[in-house]
Amino acid sequence: MSLEIAKEFASMIDTGRYDEATQLLSDSCEYTYSEGKYQGRENIIFIYRMNDRESKKLFDEVSYASEVEPTDDGKFRINFVDSLRKGRSWHKVRSFQVLQIEEGQIASIHHYEIPGEIESLRAFYGRATAEMNIS
Repeated sequence: MSLEIAKEFASMIDTGRYDEATQLLSDSCEYTYSEGKYQGRENIIFIYRMNDRESKKLFDEVSYASEVEPTDDGKFRINFVDSLRKGRSWHKVRSFQVLQIEEGQIASIHHYEIPGEIESLRAFYGRATAEMNIS
């Protein structure tokens, strides 16, 4: 049951079904990432909405994909791959989140950046933007 919840959540995030995804989070769900912590389902879903909105402003095309796998400690890891197009160039960005599910709802989400991915994204964006200005 918990694996299905994690897969459903990942699919909803990938396809922008944020209102539906909100219902899978507990009222007291916590989202933790390198810069801080958010609590509450509406605040957490706001993060996903804003990331999607900002990505679509910066890039010409954006698509999301993910895979879910159980971890040894009873949690679930979502491996995210964001495919981004700027001009004629594409780039993939990877990250992952670990979900803890309790009583049929997501109780916590921990977001992890993969070392080097953000730097690679920044370099891609700079090159792609420069190429567009030359053309």
